[in-house]
Amino acid sequence: MPKKTRKPQDDSSLITRRDIIIGLIAAVVLAAVGVSVSMLVFGDLSRGDKSHGVDLPPPAGPEKFERSAAADLLAEKSYADMTPEERDLLKSEVTRAFANAQFRATSAIVPGIDVFRLEDRTRVSRQFRTGESPGGETVLVETLTFYCDSPDGNISSYKYVISPLGATSSAAALKKWGSPFEGSIYGLDWTQATDLGFRTIEGHRVHGFEMPFDSPYAGRTSLSRTWFDVESARVISREQPDVGGDEATYTFDWRQPAPVVIPPDQPVAPCAEAFYDNAPSARPPDTPTAAAETATPAP
Repeated sequence: MPKKTRKPQDDSSLITRRDIIIGLIAAVVLAAVGVSVSMLVFGDLSRGDKSHGVDLPPPAGPEKFERSAAADLLAEKSYADMTPEERDLLKSEVTRAFANAQFRATSAIVPGIDVFRLEDRTRVSRQFRTGESPGGETVLVETLTFYCDSPDGNISSYKYVISPLGATSSAAALKKWGSPFEGSIYGLDWTQATDLGFRTIEGHRVHGFEMPFDSPYAGRTSLSRTWFDVESARVISREQPDVGGDEATYTFDWRQPAPVVIPPDQPVAPCAEAFYDNAPSARPPDTPTAAAETATPAP
């Protein structure tokens, strides 16, 4: 017999406060806890692993270090002193370091989001926020999203909103560059780079560059300041305008994120198994290697 398939509700938005509110309301109704959520208030998680007494999932392991082929250039040379060949090497190493990556990004706009990138694409994101229940209890709300390839070349997203009150799921069709942190590196215009020198950020010695950034998602060009670890060529800090035009500073934590757990009572994203196969550290321990139920793509 064919496997049972459940279709999540269609939802075209992406990790918004409205999604969190709707998800929590639905979870309360489904769980029949009998409390009103009309007074539910949401806040943001501050930077770090704890906010308002609520713990974020801690890293599962230390940062896995790999020395970049451009380490000597980043550590010793200004951009003006690099030859064209050295500049090409720097650009390729920075791009390579971001192509297959797992990190947590924090900012005043995105207080906590784990990102899993494979083959130069963001495949999974997990964003955290706090919510306050009508009884005054502060709870952690997690929005977990899988980004699966669509036959038309775009993306089908499968989203889970998870809290102590329960979980909901939804599916949506997104444009090709609709997942978080796409274009963050290859959108940089190195031909107009200005060297910002060196500093220390979060214990990393970094080399900074200011240059235009072409966002494929927003469809506009803005000026950004990006700081790279001089040994690994990984992004440690990024300053750029947010979607509202205000400047946002993102800090990147490269310790291994916690495993990605799909709620057991929810349908499974069709690309989940391929994701786990290619990112084994993200697979929860003691879980089967194949899902019994698969979500249906959004029409």
